[in-house]
Amino acid sequence: MTFDAMSIEPSTKYVESADEVVGFEDLGGQCKGKEMAKSLLVFMIRGISRSWKQPIAYHLTTNGLDPDTLRQFLVEILVKLHQHGVRVRNVRLFVEIVTLANRLMKTQTGDSSMLTMYEYL
Repeated sequence: MTFDAMSIEPSTKYVESADEVVGFEDLGGQCKGKEMAKSLLVFMIRGISRSWKQPIAYHLTTNGLDPDTLRQFLVEILVKLHQHGVRVRNVRLFVEIVTLANRLMKTQTGDSSMLTMYEYL
């Protein structure tokens, strides 16, 4: 499984089939914000022996996610994949996400030590 965050151009769009305006912060369920999203966090699974990949979840955010929310999303996705018989061999996170999480941890706790994947899970 991989996940990555990327900047997006803030904009909104009316989706007629859902009767909904999209483009605002959306962390799933009832967690929808009033600010326009500036980043997109995408979770994907990919094949090991064959070349394929499939997006399985995404979240629109205003300024990224705090480590606790990211951990919650990871655990929820890993549990659902396991329930559907998907074996996850590793979780690959991209440097940008670790860098953002480290900055947030330093701001919140004053601790500048590097986070590892194990601290997310």
